[in-house]
Amino acid sequence: MQKNISQKFSRKTIFITLFAALALIIAVVFFVRPTSSEAAEVPALQTAKVRTGDLVVTASGAGTVLPAAQVDLAFRSSGVVAELNAAIGDSVQNQQVLARLEENIQAEADFQALFTAEGIAQSQLALVAAQDALVTAQNDVIYLIGQTPGIGRDNSKNLKPRKPTKS
Repeated sequence: MQKNISQKFSRKTIFITLFAALALIIAVVFFVRPTSSEAAEVPALQTAKVRTGDLVVTASGAGTVLPAAQVDLAFRSSGVVAELNAAIGDSVQNQQVLARLEENIQAEADFQALFTAEGIAQSQLALVAAQDALVTAQNDVIYLIGQTPGIGRDNSKNLKPRKPTKS
C-alpha cells in the first residue's frame, strides 16, 4: 500500500500540498483573528432594567437666536387696538392687515391729518395737477376742432397757456 501511495504522489507533489495547506492555515489565522484596534473600536454597552416611566432627553447649548427677517413697523397714528389679526410667530403676507384701531380714533386721525401743513400742501398740489389736466384737455379739444375740416376756422388763438406746475 505504501508503494501505491508513493506511486500516485511523488515527493514533490506531497511537499507542495503540505506547503499550500500550511500557508492556508497561516492566512486564515492572520486574517480571521481580530486585531487589537478592532477590539478597541467595539463600543462599551450599558444595560439597564426595563421599567415604565417617562423618557427625558435634554440638550443644551449657548448661542444667539436670530430671526430670518426683521422689519421695523411705523404707524400713522396712535390709538386703541380693536382687532388683532396676527400673533407672535405667525407668518404674514405683504399688505396683510395685522391690527385695526378703534374706528373713531382712526377717523379722527385721518381728519386731523388733512389740516396739517403736509396735508394742505398735498391738497394744493393735487388741485394744481387737476387744473393743469383740465387746461391740457381743453387745448386738445380746441386743437382737434380747428384741424377737422368743416368744423370751423383755426381756433389756435383760443388756446390757453399752461400754468407752470409746482414740484
